[in-house]
Amino acid sequence: MKSCKQCGKEMADEARFCAGCGTAVEATSESNPLQAERFVYTPPGDAQADAGGASADQVKPTREERNMAMYVHASTFAGLVIPFGNVIGPLIIWLMKREESPFVDRHGRTALNFQISLTIYMLISLILVFIFVGVLMLIGLFIFEVVMTIIALVKASEGKEYNYPLAIPFFKQSP
Repeated sequence: MKSCKQCGKEMADEARFCAGCGTAVEATSESNPLQAERFVYTPPGDAQADAGGASADQVKPTREERNMAMYVHASTFAGLVIPFGNVIGPLIIWLMKREESPFVDRHGRTALNFQISLTIYMLISLILVFIFVGVLMLIGLFIFEVVMTIIALVKASEGKEYNYPLAIPFFKQSP
C-alpha cells in the first residue's frame, strides 16, 4: 500500500489515481515496472510540481481533451430544454470519451456527481415549495448551478482539475 502525496489517503500499489482527490500518481519502477516509462499526467497546481519537483514526464491535457472536458460541463445546460438533460448530456459524453482520456474521465465524473446531487437537492426543494421555503431554494440552486458550471468550464479550458462544492461522490475517481 502507498499513500497519496496530495491528500495522504492510502491506495493500492498499482493505482494510477488517488480515489480521494483524483490526483494522478507518478509511476515508479518499484510500483509497476511496466508503467515506469509511461507519461503520467499531473494536474496543474500539484504541490510537488509547485515545489519545483516538476519533471519531464508530466503531460498536460491536449486541446482536444480540454475541449471534451468543456463539452461535458456545457452539456449540463441541456437540462434547461430536456428533462434530466443535465445528467443525460454529460453522461453520454463521459461514456464515449472516458477510456480515451483520464482528464475527460475525471471531469465527467465530477460533472455527473454534481448534476445528480443538484437533481436530488431540487427534488427536495420542490417538496419544500409547499411550505414556501422551496421557492427560494430552487432559485438559489439554479444560480448556484450556473455559476459553478461556468467556473468548471473555465477550469477545464485551462487544463485544470475542478471539484464542485456540495457534490455527493456517486462516481468515485478510478484507482
